[in-house]
Amino acid sequence: MIIFVLLGSSFLVASAIALAWDVIQAMDGGNFVLTPLGKTWFDLDSSSLNFSQAIIQRYTFPEIWDPGIITILNWPTVFVLFGTGVILLLIAGILGMGKRSKH
Repeated sequence: MIIFVLLGSSFLVASAIALAWDVIQAMDGGNFVLTPLGKTWFDLDSSSLNFSQAIIQRYTFPEIWDPGIITILNWPTVFVLFGTGVILLLIAGILGMGKRSKH
């Protein structure tokens, strides 16, 4: 359960960092734009993005990548990270409630 709390909290912190980055970019250029996850991933480590695409398209169904993952990569980074963090914390809460009810 603690792993879900740690991961969820980490995703929420990363979400705040992504939002701060977008705000800083807006202050620099005067335009506020929420950066898509795909651009963030590409900027951080383009080779792992390309590798992920190749593996998913070759060894699973190509439709998982396009339109599936492509759709998520077009969503704003801040929303994807925040949503993932909330889901992980909800899972931690559900698992924690299950533990409490057994005692």
